[in-house]
Amino acid sequence: MEKCQTIGVQQVFIGICMSAPRNLLVARHATALPQHASGRDFDRELSMEGRKEAARGARWLATTCPKLPRIVASPARRTRETLEGLLGDWVGSPVVEWD
Repeated sequence: MEKCQTIGVQQVFIGICMSAPRNLLVARHATALPQHASGRDFDRELSMEGRKEAARGARWLATTCPKLPRIVASPARRTRETLEGLLGDWVGSPVVEWD
C-alpha cells in the first residue's frame, strides 16, 4: 500500500490511496466559513482559501487517482462545493452517491 502525499492541503486529503487494482481515497471538505446566515452547520460554504485548496486538490487527484468510478460524499454544502472543485475538469464521470 502506498501513502499519498497531502500536497499541503491537509484539510482536503487526510486519507490513503491504495495501489492498483483499486484506489481508496478518504477526503475531508476544504476549509469552510465558520458559519452561515441560516445558523445551520449543513449550509456552511467554502471560504476563498477552501476554493483554492479544492483546485490544488484537483491537480493532485488527476495524477494520483485518475480513475474513481464511485464517490460517496456528504450532501452538506461545503462538501458539495469541495467535490465540484475537485472534479471541475475531470475526464470521466464517477458515480456520486450523496449520503
